[in-house]
Amino acid sequence: MLSSNKADFFPQVLDSFSGFEENRKKVPRPKHVPEVKTQDQLFDERCHIAKGPLFEENFGVLHDQDIRIAGGRGQTPRNATSFDDCGFDVTILRNIRRRNYSHPTQVQKAVIPIIQNTDCDLMAHAHTGTGKSAAFLLPLVNEIQQMRNAGSAHHNGDSPYSIVIAPTRELVKQLYEDACTFSTGTSVDVALAYGDIPMGVSINQLRKGCDLVVSTVGRLFHYVREGIIKLDKLRFFVLDEMDKFFAYEDAKIAVREVFKEIKRLGSRHRTLMFSATFDSEVQEIANEFLKECFYFVSVGEMNQAVNTVNQTVLKTNKYEKKQVLLQLLRSKSREVGSELDGVLYETEKTIVFINGRRECDRLGIALAYYGYSVITLNSSRTQEQRERAHEGFVKGTYNILVSTDITARGLNFPNVGHVINYDMPREGQSAQYIHRIGRTGRAGNIGRSTSFYDPFTDFYHAEYLFHVLDRSNQIIPDWLELIVRNNHMIRLDAEQQQRITQENGFGEGDSVVNWDDDMNL
Repeated sequence: MLSSNKADFFPQVLDSFSGFEENRKKVPRPKHVPEVKTQDQLFDERCHIAKGPLFEENFGVLHDQDIRIAGGRGQTPRNATSFDDCGFDVTILRNIRRRNYSHPTQVQKAVIPIIQNTDCDLMAHAHTGTGKSAAFLLPLVNEIQQMRNAGSAHHNGDSPYSIVIAPTRELVKQLYEDACTFSTGTSVDVALAYGDIPMGVSINQLRKGCDLVVSTVGRLFHYVREGIIKLDKLRFFVLDEMDKFFAYEDAKIAVREVFKEIKRLGSRHRTLMFSATFDSEVQEIANEFLKECFYFVSVGEMNQAVNTVNQTVLKTNKYEKKQVLLQLLRSKSREVGSELDGVLYETEKTIVFINGRRECDRLGIALAYYGYSVITLNSSRTQEQRERAHEGFVKGTYNILVSTDITARGLNFPNVGHVINYDMPREGQSAQYIHRIGRTGRAGNIGRSTSFYDPFTDFYHAEYLFHVLDRSNQIIPDWLELIVRNNHMIRLDAEQQQRITQENGFGEGDSVVNWDDDMNL
């Protein structure tokens, strides 16, 4: 007999394995119409992250000194000191209070006045869980409401004033619901667009009103190309988690195409970019997509993990990971029942990150077998399954979420106490580490992360991990310090060998024959 968590979980994942797929015909992915939440659901405190014990300490006025603003044109607007200070419509202020926002965080203090009181573009950096979404959604909703109050905006069924794009459907849906929350009781119409929503349903929603559209970049590109969405009235174009868009060529191409259309129309729009991490290409991105007078806002140290997460790194080879994971979970679990095939456990709310979709489902099945209430989330799930998994974890139906990087960025999961990197991020994506562990320790809450580091497969993360731990005042394992030191010595030896080679007369473009590799000549 299966426990209820196993009975619910197994049917969702069994069909994903190759043995089952071989005997099935390929069918189109099923479409899904997302649930439209009521006001009570939008403001339900159980679905939002409550302020933690360190909120006032981390976001009080003493940390205003962490705000750095550069660029712009003319005098930089004064930072906001309260939400009342922002000049928001009274209805929006009421919604802010209903969400239990007591005062703006540092990124909100800096960004909101720049959006409201200048005509410049903006690039903003702040740590995970510090309120970046509200920093742009609140002024966008307020701007449209002011236009409505002044009679300068009318029903809008195809020409949004603001567009927000994000890299995953889950984050798009969360931003859409946040925008709906802030615009409750106003005249602002918010629309949602992403793949696997039936096209007719999505277009009908746009026609009912689309002052502010929240979308994935692929669906937006399609709508712009087909003329379903027009950009001639666009005032704000927002890229949330902007570095993710430029990490993949397909997304970068789609963003470029949208920008081309915006420029072709001569739209007087402003571009706003936000992320918790910026890579070395940030200046190149700014030069290509932002106007010359853009503001750069940074709160806290760049590319640093939030200080409310206690980080642990364990040296673990791939064959040990499952047992180490079970030991970690058992250390925070309690028995809540039993059945014929074992004990049932309840554990602290935990996200386990793993790289492969199949591996994600296999690990979920294993944890369910060992008695845990678990669900998986990855891009091989149908849209309905993805939304059920997301909602189930948010509401606490499941203690454990096993996920690929689809949930690594921007998502707010209440009461997550532990993030486990079962796999380190893929090569070239080290910054995902900061985003992953940022699913805990949000809004002044305290969390912890545990990362499994395999020296044979994760060596390319060693220096990045070392610097993140060091700058966050975390304990650095002796073995990790040794790996970094050895890597450094290898680089120095290589540089010295290159100098010797050049001094011996091998100039640039010459080559040294490696006879071991060319014995067949």
